[in-house]
Amino acid sequence: MTHEVFIRILKSLSKFNKTSGLKTWILSIAKHVAIDHYRRKKFYSLFTDAFFLKLTSKDDSPIEQLETKETKLLLWGAISKLKPNYRAVLILRGINELSIKETAEILECSESKVKVNYHRSMGMLEKTLSSLMERSTGYE
Repeated sequence: MTHEVFIRILKSLSKFNKTSGLKTWILSIAKHVAIDHYRRKKFYSLFTDAFFLKLTSKDDSPIEQLETKETKLLLWGAISKLKPNYRAVLILRGINELSIKETAEILECSESKVKVNYHRSMGMLEKTLSSLMERSTGYE
């Protein structure tokens, strides 16, 4: 998909209008490439992919590595349960640390919608995580 993003960037570089930032424009292209890719192919969960399991640090003890792995799986599982528009805002704002304006441009919506969706997604994520934690510890 990275290859496809660069090809699309090169093909449409002449169409780039300088009203939005280059970073925002590239991320928007990447978003559309990803959408196209998963539209053609059945959706396979990115959150159970071996890629995320390899993100642990080699410096941690085995117990810390296991805890980190379980935390990441729990977090990505909770994020995957969010509505797609909430998930996108949460990933762009919370994980990729993009500004409200950049996020709005990428998602092609208003800045106020980004703020509302980010606030709602954080609330839903917190609720989902606490529910998952209660189930995993057995306390309800």
